[in-house]
Amino acid sequence: MKLIFSFALLVSFGSLSSFTHSSDIVVSVGEKLYKNYCTICHGNNGKLSIGEAPDLTKSTMNLKERISIIKKGKGMMAPFQDLLSEKEIKAISKYTMTLQ
Repeated sequence: MKLIFSFALLVSFGSLSSFTHSSDIVVSVGEKLYKNYCTICHGNNGKLSIGEAPDLTKSTMNLKERISIIKKGKGMMAPFQDLLSEKEIKAISKYTMTLQ
């Protein structure tokens, strides 16, 4: 029950600023953020590869590398460090690892 309440709070506020619990919840939030910001180039399943966007299902990058690229951008990908929080960027990064 506590987990459901925490998730409801997280969804209500739309960020991870006050939520640091279960890794599964972080990945779930990362999926929602990914769908909002990343699917246009990477697709729902990570395989779209519009322009220079790599196929995320084939990526061998570790978590730290993924976080860095999302923060700073790369090639045609814009940086997200001024748009998303550290926790949101980490959540997206963790979610992209599930696409492999």
